[in-house]
Amino acid sequence: MLKSLHHEDFHRSDFYANTNVGLCRVHLGIFNPESQPIFNEDRSLCIIMDGKIYGHEEELKKIRQKHKISAGNDLDYCLHSYEECGLDFIPGLNGAFVFVIYDLTNKMAIIVNDRYGLRPLYYYFNDEVLLFSSEVKSILEYENAAWELDKRAVADFFAFGRILGDKTFINKIQVLPPASILIFKDGGLSIKKYWEFGYEPDYRLTMDEMADKLVELFKKAVAIRMKDNLRYSVSLSGGLDSRSILSAVPADMRNRTIAFTFGTLESDEIKIARSAANKLGVEHRVIGYGPEDILPYSEKAVEYSDGGDTITACFEPFISDRAREFADVVMNGIPGDVTLGGSTLNKQILRTNNDEELFNILFHSYNFLFTNLKPLFNDEYYEQIKDLHKESFRASLEEIKIADRGNKCDAFHLENHVRRFTILGIVIDRNYVEDAMPFYDNDLVDFLQRIPPELRMRHNIYRKFILALAPGLSSIPYNQTMVPVFYPYLFWYIGILYQSGMARINNSLSKISKGKVAIRDNSDYTDYKNWFRDNKEWVKFIDGTLLNRDASLYKYLNYEYVSDIIMGHKLGKNNRLKISYLMTFELYLNMVRPHLKVVG
Repeated sequence: MLKSLHHEDFHRSDFYANTNVGLCRVHLGIFNPESQPIFNEDRSLCIIMDGKIYGHEEELKKIRQKHKISAGNDLDYCLHSYEECGLDFIPGLNGAFVFVIYDLTNKMAIIVNDRYGLRPLYYYFNDEVLLFSSEVKSILEYENAAWELDKRAVADFFAFGRILGDKTFINKIQVLPPASILIFKDGGLSIKKYWEFGYEPDYRLTMDEMADKLVELFKKAVAIRMKDNLRYSVSLSGGLDSRSILSAVPADMRNRTIAFTFGTLESDEIKIARSAANKLGVEHRVIGYGPEDILPYSEKAVEYSDGGDTITACFEPFISDRAREFADVVMNGIPGDVTLGGSTLNKQILRTNNDEELFNILFHSYNFLFTNLKPLFNDEYYEQIKDLHKESFRASLEEIKIADRGNKCDAFHLENHVRRFTILGIVIDRNYVEDAMPFYDNDLVDFLQRIPPELRMRHNIYRKFILALAPGLSSIPYNQTMVPVFYPYLFWYIGILYQSGMARINNSLSKISKGKVAIRDNSDYTDYKNWFRDNKEWVKFIDGTLLNRDASLYKYLNYEYVSDIIMGHKLGKNNRLKISYLMTFELYLNMVRPHLKVVG
């Protein structure tokens, strides 16, 4: 299991085992670099951790008065806090982490993750053994289980482009829910949640008061994530989330902070980000690439995300490998656009009268990839999975116990899109650099849950917030609208319509001309649409994988339909997303095939 996680030569590992437990960590030596696990004074307890916890310095001072501290790090704080007050300290933990406390006397394991599940932990339990790991593939090393694909996960993957809930591609292996305390003792396992999203809109505050409080909390969230003596960088895009972080970097840290932007060199993202960095006087670097540069990383993207992210995330390991030359920790803006920008909300959602209406709206917006699964799968497999994605979606939505449907929509998106898809890009990056996500600060999230959904929708409060936080950046365009932040929303709306209209015109031109005529699109980090059609290396990779009738995925899928998708793309249709998911599924099947009872 340990060897399966050791992906790069510079990875370090810690290992401990006795007759009852084996604990190991693969890490970069950045967060809590001291050897793990650490033990309490009488060696009756030990702890091993991945991630980082913030803001416990004062409590650790009190602990030092009672306990012998080994390193003065996050592990010391958690281990001795558990000794002092049991599990009661856990709800106050602020950060992105997962840790295991093992009680050697009682032979009991306690596994805890952060509020939001930012450090995925997968587990398997069979009444005799508990296996857990940050990657599914290492659990598959256990040979006493009959591993099979989870049909529900396959249906989710092709309908929604992500796996919903706590499922994985492998039946019997699940991801630990956010804010969980898992206890394994005497062959029994229990999981309880210590925190839930609990939106409670407060209509007493004015917009200005909200914006001022958000600025205060956000600056604090950024500052506490930059306290260690490490090299910090900001992944700066053309959006609002990353420029908010850069604006909130403490003044005494700006000359030590590097902002970087990645993408094709013609990308609008690079131009916008450079303007923001120059305005703030922060060093800005560009990590550029072409199609051949990132192609070799495509299998790593699938492997490191356990198939949850696609080959189109291959730029992630490429840029992170280069960012580690100047950064230990990369500050990331996830999920500010959701929690503060209200990007998932619209008037239709806010006007829903019941959960069934909300289900219908969200289901059709999520079912964007293969809206009809029947032609994709062979007849036998389709009969087994045809309604599973609907059942999965309904079950995941019903798990969100929030009355207000606008807030329920946000919570669902955070649990099932951000946690199960977006975060996996960061998981890939963690093989090279560590990360910090100030928009997931506990105090900030607690306050965000008081902002009414109609004020978060259309970036209403976000625009107030960023104008108060960084007025000097108000003239710099926002990449989703290409107009400055201070412009009235009408101009934003026109900008969105213009960009979506140009995309439709571009697709139509490409289709009519069979891919020979298109308007240059500089709005994205990559150009997979054209690379999948025109770049010889990418075309060879795709054709060699998907046009092979012996490929593993054809135990499930319809070869003729898949080949039509590839041919349609070559003739001008924009099938890049479908191709990327088909490629990902095949690569993932090839990775896990040695462990499966049957490929299928």
